[in-house]
Amino acid sequence: MGYHDALVLAFEIIGYSYIGLCALCLFLYIPRMIYWFEYKKPHKKYHNDKINDILLVVPARQESQVIGRLLKSILAQTYDRAHFKVVVVVDNKTDPSIKIVEDMLGDEISHDIVIVPDQHCKGDALDGGLKHVLECGEHYDEVLIVDADNKMKEDMLAELNNAMVKDTDVIICNRRNLNLLSDKKHMNNWVSNCSGLTHALLNEEGNWYRSEHGLFLTFCGTGLAFKFKLVEEMNGWEYKLLAEDYQFGTAAVAKGYTAYYAPDVVTWCEEVTTVRGDVRRRARWLIGYVVSRSMYKKDIKKAQKVKDPTKNKFRYFDYKWSLAPLIMWIVVSLVATFSSLGVFLAAICSEYMELFDPLYYSMTFFMIFIPIVFLYLGLLIFTALMVRTTRKTSNMNKRQALVTIFTNPIYMALYLIVLIVATFSNPANKKWAVNKRLDIDDV
Repeated sequence: MGYHDALVLAFEIIGYSYIGLCALCLFLYIPRMIYWFEYKKPHKKYHNDKINDILLVVPARQESQVIGRLLKSILAQTYDRAHFKVVVVVDNKTDPSIKIVEDMLGDEISHDIVIVPDQHCKGDALDGGLKHVLECGEHYDEVLIVDADNKMKEDMLAELNNAMVKDTDVIICNRRNLNLLSDKKHMNNWVSNCSGLTHALLNEEGNWYRSEHGLFLTFCGTGLAFKFKLVEEMNGWEYKLLAEDYQFGTAAVAKGYTAYYAPDVVTWCEEVTTVRGDVRRRARWLIGYVVSRSMYKKDIKKAQKVKDPTKNKFRYFDYKWSLAPLIMWIVVSLVATFSSLGVFLAAICSEYMELFDPLYYSMTFFMIFIPIVFLYLGLLIFTALMVRTTRKTSNMNKRQALVTIFTNPIYMALYLIVLIVATFSNPANKKWAVNKRLDIDDV
């Protein structure tokens, strides 16, 4: 076999392998693509004749810049004030949030301010706040966690009460991008808009279908509601990873908790506007993803062995593998590109370089860039679907939509790099960072 024949053979192996693996990824991802369109079906609206008692827990460590916005939305709630209480958790008695809470809520709404020093994670704040409630001998029907940077829709608690007729252990609320409520440039950029698409991906194009078909849901740390009996069982809050929401969600799979996605229970949450802040947050999420799956792996295997004919038999498969084809496709595309580049570099460094026909330059260019182009175009279509979903529930204008569609494929591909970093990171070295917040008066 001549040198040129060997070169052609190498590119053929890479090319056919790439095409075959991409076809496999697409085939495996088809069931997940069905999820994208479930939200278009009319969802059943529920009404609850019972008025439940709700505990609203707000972790507010160094959040004085934004907590006023949340408190305004709490004061605007249409739910009977006699049936909900607010617990705000700070880390020291000089935190300015204390005065803001007292001034704004005063005698209007029942509330407690709990000081939990030495908070190393959000779980510490939740544990301290919930233990305070238990020590006071109080009892509620439901607990709702809302971060201090949120803005609750005025009927959020009322709709949460309605969703409680489903009688599930956990209720996932509908998170939306707060930044899109403002027309200020410093609040809206490609980073915040790409980050905000996560809500559409997880909820409208994920949890909505899973909720209706008995699959395991993805939990988010704000807008997360659950029965108070879980607090009593845990004697507070036991999930202390930096990604406490993912840890709770993984534990829910192991423990068999039921969950419901409630699209009418709406809160808006702030999105980061800097690349550095976004990468740091995604690294935290993915470290939680990796560590949680490892932590509960044995418990989930044990739970999987228990056969229940009333449950969806594909729920564990969906939990384990729903994202695998997408990740595999990204990996395959990158491997094909770098393999082709490696063959090309080996060729130009060889003694046969003078025989290198211009045709092979074209072939090399094609093999290096086609996988990346196809990857980009595929993620572009994927993004367009998420943008379409997001625009139905937000103020995203056409310019923002176009910028997001063309930049989000790069944003998504970077998840692979963040995942690699997260896989080899030591969670003990990660700290609960204080996030830079946006101006309170902007929305």
